[in-house]
Amino acid sequence: MLSTRVISFSPAVLSSGLSGLGRRAFSVGAAGQAYKPNMALVQELRKRTGASISKCRDALVDEGGDIDGAMTWLKKRGIQSASEKTFRRAAEGVVAAAVSGHCGALVEMSCETDFVGRTPLLVRFAHTLAGLVAEVPHLRSGE
Repeated sequence: MLSTRVISFSPAVLSSGLSGLGRRAFSVGAAGQAYKPNMALVQELRKRTGASISKCRDALVDEGGDIDGAMTWLKKRGIQSASEKTFRRAAEGVVAAAVSGHCGALVEMSCETDFVGRTPLLVRFAHTLAGLVAEVPHLRSGE
């Protein structure tokens, strides 16, 4: 038995922020239940495309579980895999310096956005790494 559910909103409701939910929030299957892809299907799509788990799940929900349709969905939206992102320019980041005895070290941590570059965690990590490189002889270049 095929059932259909129609959801309609007034313009006032749509202008209040529900319009940003998109099709995914209202995808329903034949029984009126929201489609939820199983993890094996999500992992298969991720393996084929390299896209993130959340993007794979979104694609499968929008395409009703059709893996070929989900691959097309990802391509249309320009979802890139991690391997495709390796050539993007990382122009932001932090440079840390450390001195230990007669040796010094400079460490450059690059990232794509200034928001990440300014995080205390990244700054601490860069300084800690520079200190370790300065202290451990076999980590120094040229030796």
